[in-house]
Amino acid sequence: LASWRAISRDPDATLKSHARVGGNRYAIAQKALVATQVAVALVLIAGAALVSRSLHDLSARDLGFHPEAVLQMRILAQTPSHEPSDHTAYHRSLADALMRVSGVQSASYAMPEPFLGVSNRTAVAVRGGAVTTDADVSIVGPDFFRTMGMTLLAGRDFAWTDDEHAPHVVVVSESFARDLFGGGDDAIGQVLDVPDLPFGKGARIIGIVNSASLADLHSRAPRAVYVAAMQTSWYDFTIEVRTAGDPAAVEHAAETAVGSLGFHYVYSARPLATWKNYALRNERLVSALATFFAGLTLLLAAVGLYAQLSYAVALRQSEIGVRMAVGAEKRDILFMVLRDAGGVVLAGILVGVPAAILAARVVSNLLFGLTPYDPLTLALSAVALTAVAFVAAIVPARRASRVDPVVALRVG
Repeated sequence: LASWRAISRDPDATLKSHARVGGNRYAIAQKALVATQVAVALVLIAGAALVSRSLHDLSARDLGFHPEAVLQMRILAQTPSHEPSDHTAYHRSLADALMRVSGVQSASYAMPEPFLGVSNRTAVAVRGGAVTTDADVSIVGPDFFRTMGMTLLAGRDFAWTDDEHAPHVVVVSESFARDLFGGGDDAIGQVLDVPDLPFGKGARIIGIVNSASLADLHSRAPRAVYVAAMQTSWYDFTIEVRTAGDPAAVEHAAETAVGSLGFHYVYSARPLATWKNYALRNERLVSALATFFAGLTLLLAAVGLYAQLSYAVALRQSEIGVRMAVGAEKRDILFMVLRDAGGVVLAGILVGVPAAILAARVVSNLLFGLTPYDPLTLALSAVALTAVAFVAAIVPARRASRVDPVVALRVG
C-alpha cells in the first residue's frame, strides 16, 4: 500500500509542494516587492526618456532663425532725462557705429528680445473685414530679419524712412499670411489694426517673412506681426549684432561703439545661442533629475531581483537536486530560474506601462513633438529594463544550474 501511494503521486506536484516548504509566503512577498520596483523603474525610465528625447528634438529643431554668430546686448540710458531729439537719426547712427566694428555684418533692434520666454501675444484685426486673430507682436528695426538669419519671402523689409512721420507699416510671418489670406502674396497691401499699440493701428503689410519661434521654443510656426521700431518713441530695445565669427570676439568693441554716442550703455552682452540654452533650463533640469532617479530605481530593481532569485534558489535547492537527479539538464534549471525572473519582470511591466502613461502627463507641458503615450519610448524603456533584469537574473540562474544534486539532496 505504501509503495502504491508513493508511485501514484504526481512528481511535479510533489516538487512544487516541497518548494513551498518554509518561507513560501515570504518568497511571494519578495516577488510582489520586486515587481513593484520594476513598475516604478519603468515609470521613471519612460519619463526620463520622454523628456530627454523632447530636449534633443528642441535643441536640434529648426527655429526659423539662426542664433549662432549673433551677439545680443541689453542697453540702458545713461541720462534718461536727456533723450536724443531725433529718435530715428540716433538709432541709425548707433547701427552705423556698430557696423564700423570689425567683424560685424549687420545690426538691428528688437523688443521683446528673442528667447526671453515672453510672448507678446495680442489681438490683431484685418481692417475692412470681420477677421480677428491673435499673433505674437514684436517691434523690430531695419535689417532685423537679415541679422536673425530669417528669409524675406515677399515684399520688402523695414527701412529707416519708415519712421514716426511715415504711414504705419508691418511685416507678417508666413503662417499669419497663410491663415488669414490663404498664403502667397495676397497679404501684401492689407491693412491691420493692433489695438494694444497706438502705432499699430492702420498698419499696412509691406512684407512676409518665414515663420520663426523667437519667443517660445515649443511653438511651431507661430503667427507673428512685426512692427517698425522707428515708428515708436521707445529707446529701450535690445541690440542684435550678427558677426562673421565668434560673437564674443567683438563684444568689447561693440560695447564701446554703443557708449560712444553718449546716451546708452551696455549692461549685459552675450551670444544669443547661450540664451537658447538658458531657455531650455527647465527641460534640462527635469531631464537630469528624471535620469538620476530612473537610474537609481533601476539599480534597486536589479538588486531586488538578484536578491529574490538568490533566496528562491537557496529555498529550492533540494528541489533542484531532485530535478537534476531524475534527469534535468543544466539548461533546464537555468531556464526555470530565468522563467521565474521573467514572470516577475513581466508583472512589473504590465503594471508600469499604464502607470508610466499617467505619470507622463505631469511633464506633458515639457514635451515637444511627443505624447505621454509615445509607443517607441515605452517599448525602448521596457526593453532596457528587461535587459538589466536579465543581467541581474543570470548570476543566480547559473548558480542554480551548477548545484551538485548529491550535496543538495544531502542538505535537503
